[in-house]
Amino acid sequence: MALRPDAKPHIFDAGVRAVEAALERRGMEGTVEEIPDIWRGNYRVRLRHGVDEPAVVRVEDPSRYRDVVNAALATCDREHLVVLGTGVEPVASDTYQELAAWLDQPGIAGVTGRVLSSGGFVQHAGMVRRPGGEPLLPCCGFRADDPGYGAMAVNIRNVSLLHPMACAWRVDALRAIGGLPTAFEGAYAILDASVEAERAGHRLLYNPLATFESDDPMLQPAMWGEAERDLFAERRRDAIEHDLHFHWAFDRSHVDMRLGLGAPDYVFDVDLHRSEAAT
Repeated sequence: MALRPDAKPHIFDAGVRAVEAALERRGMEGTVEEIPDIWRGNYRVRLRHGVDEPAVVRVEDPSRYRDVVNAALATCDREHLVVLGTGVEPVASDTYQELAAWLDQPGIAGVTGRVLSSGGFVQHAGMVRRPGGEPLLPCCGFRADDPGYGAMAVNIRNVSLLHPMACAWRVDALRAIGGLPTAFEGAYAILDASVEAERAGHRLLYNPLATFESDDPMLQPAMWGEAERDLFAERRRDAIEHDLHFHWAFDRSHVDMRLGLGAPDYVFDVDLHRSEAAT
């Protein structure tokens, strides 16, 4: 229906009203809008910014990432902590609030934002765990106005990892999992903490309405160190193999979400859910 040029406008207006009704039932205050400049029928929610200004910590030396963040966590007197890399700047006055607003929703421990280059290209629109430890950045290098496969670059959605250079944590949730792990010194500490938060039953979100700008090379996982990459791959092997928010049929070697031609054949049950590999 969303791709039909003759679809009636009232159909999409009804979609907005349906999402508004869902917010009201859940006691959530916010506004609903269709995502502009893509095919119709995609909606997003802007939660009301009724949260206190979060604390912000900047990691100037990535090799001391864990120590800088844990020190800020130990002394933080706010409910939310934003962590940014060098030169990562919000593009709007309410960017921090866009991150923090979702942290007040039940079960959400962390939120990561969208990062664009100064030239208008995607640096980060969510990350995917993959074998070998180094995460995949879907849509990286796409133009900012490209929504990506399934509009994944412009939709608020669940993710399995927070980007170390543009994320926010609920302080009590990060403290409950022990802060960033002592096994890592650099940026992989946030990735490991993301897995630990998921294991503790928390959710992590990607919110493209919280947009930052940066050309810092440290945004790229290839810069975060091979030793800690290998440690993360070994320490979180099972979690990496079973990313809950990435379909097994996609190829985790490419940013364009192409199908994995080497994927195994699978048998399916009547609900079309993945079951087990065919032998």
